[in-house]
Amino acid sequence: MKKLTDILEASPLLGKMINMGGRRAKVTSIAKQGDGRYDTDYEIRFLDDNTKTVLSDPMVRAFMESVELNEARAEDYKLKKTRKEVDKQDGEDDITTQHYDVMLKGKKVGTAEEDD
Repeated sequence: MKKLTDILEASPLLGKMINMGGRRAKVTSIAKQGDGRYDTDYEIRFLDDNTKTVLSDPMVRAFMESVELNEARAEDYKLKKTRKEVDKQDGEDDITTQHYDVMLKGKKVGTAEEDD
């Protein structure tokens, strides 16, 4: 039996919101888990009438909601440090990558990373 953390890592779209032609929907569950990264089918639920449908991973990604630049000013965004990775290089300088969650009004709207 898979652990919850394994399912969530393999299915990063669970709980995400999508927008299909002005209709908002939420990714509620996994309909079919495939072997490859994009072989997962997700069940989505439309918020306006609670109807459900199944979409493949690439389709869900195509309809993912994004924050329009005209909805928020640059100063409204905040970066929240999440983790730091150090890639050890043989005989060269190590590469350090800092990962961030991009926050807007307390809600995570994306991710970013910065290499040294």
